Amino acid sequence: HDQRGSLSLPLDDWEKARENDRRTKQEIRVPDFVREEWLIDAGFSGSDLQRTVKDIEEAKKARMSSITKSDFRDKTDVIAENVKRKFGRVLMRRPRSDTLYQQWKEKGDKTLEREASRRRGTM
Repeated sequence: HDQRGSLSLPLDDWEKARENDRRTKQEIRVPDFVREEWLIDAGFSGSDLQRTVKDIEEAKKARMSSITKSDFRDKTDVIAENVKRKFGRVLMRRPRSDTLYQQWKEKGDKTLEREASRRRGTM
């Protein structure tokens, strides 16, 4: 980048100056078959493309579901998740998700108690 040959303009002035040079959405849009060809030339397989399209469609569906979900449905989802987690702990004998945190916290509390008793003993 050479600043001597550069021109500095406020953004609004730049936009106004190139207003008639803008391409339309139709002019910018790349046809599907051309994009697919580019991706295949870049090393992606047809199954990669299909899998990605499927993932995108599932994400769109999930977003739409999230947008249209009611408060009642949100609450039932939370309850169902809690029940599922508790059944998993009871039936599958899995530890609570915060078990490691609780162990760390207890260990930290014991360390603090030892330090406090050591300080009392030295005073």
